[in-house]
Amino acid sequence: MRVRKRFSGIRIGLCSLAAATALVMTDRTDAEPTPTTPPGAKLFRQEAATSTTRTTDGARRAHAGAAEARVCRSRPVGGSPPDGPAQASPKRIVYLVRSGDSWPLIAERHGVTEEQLRGWNRKIERLRLRTELTLEVPPDFRPSTGVGLELDLDSTGLPLLPVPDHGESRGHPSMGRLLHGVQLPENPSLYIIRRPEVAYGSSQTIRTLQLAIAKFRANSEYDGPLVISDMSQRRGGKFAPHDSHQSGRDVDIWLPLRAELVDAYLEARAGDPADGTLNDWNLGARRPSDIDWSATLALVKAFARTAEVRYIFLSRRQQRRLYRTARDEGLPDAVLSELIEFPQRDRRALIRHAPRHGMHMHVRFRCGSDEPRCY
Repeated sequence: MRVRKRFSGIRIGLCSLAAATALVMTDRTDAEPTPTTPPGAKLFRQEAATSTTRTTDGARRAHAGAAEARVCRSRPVGGSPPDGPAQASPKRIVYLVRSGDSWPLIAERHGVTEEQLRGWNRKIERLRLRTELTLEVPPDFRPSTGVGLELDLDSTGLPLLPVPDHGESRGHPSMGRLLHGVQLPENPSLYIIRRPEVAYGSSQTIRTLQLAIAKFRANSEYDGPLVISDMSQRRGGKFAPHDSHQSGRDVDIWLPLRAELVDAYLEARAGDPADGTLNDWNLGARRPSDIDWSATLALVKAFARTAEVRYIFLSRRQQRRLYRTARDEGLPDAVLSELIEFPQRDRRALIRHAPRHGMHMHVRFRCGSDEPRCY
């Protein structure tokens, strides 16, 4: 090594000798060369670097000589690396399987194929909750929302209030409970809480709910009130009139009203200071024509871009109106099919039909990564 560092001429001679030896040895052996691993394909194989292909001693020497020749040709005499930017190595991540996940869905969200995902996790035959999957993604990778919309989790400059970390969802939304429930904080710039006694959720739910509504406010022109109705009780469990809302992951939100109805309501309330708040039934739509469907679509997209919403329940009749609004605003068909169940009754869509969900949407959030008993 010292001689090669000090005398570049000797080094060049050695490189030439290595290349010549590689050619001679390759002619003398009939063993096929060991295939080189393409960039980005060394996924979790560092531990298995030893080749299982048997070659003769001559083939091994030929491959070693060829490798030395390649190194010499690609590296300047002075030892400095070749010009050009270095390729960033993929980063390894561990994904915890959550309720509603499948092999194709996880692969799509991480920009890989299902075959790749299964290949990296050969020992896992069946997905179960909290199963750890290993995969590699580019350093600048951002998970897909699964509905063709760009992920948006930037909270810079948004009026978000701090959320404690102790709220944990347990069990299923229709048969579960809430451990150390977190109450949705008062934040009039974003929303109005109709029933504080049932405005509890998991930490994951409260954080994502605030973020989505703040994004909706920042990216849309809607400045009317947005009413948060029923969520969960402090300790979860069943309460009338809901079958779900038991584990801190369900949120009912009244659909946004048209601007002229909001203005008329505010004017009427201005002369009645004794009433106290705007938090009453008069802020709820009574008929589909009362609803600002463009604002409703913007709200749905804000939730979808968090990638933390599992379902949004809305009656099929109202899905029709939302679908028409989305078409009028130029939303691509590929996004529409992933976002709205109407008109194909596609059960893979984010928005699902539910009866008696005409004047409000029911948002169900995913389990958090730190909620091992959430389903």
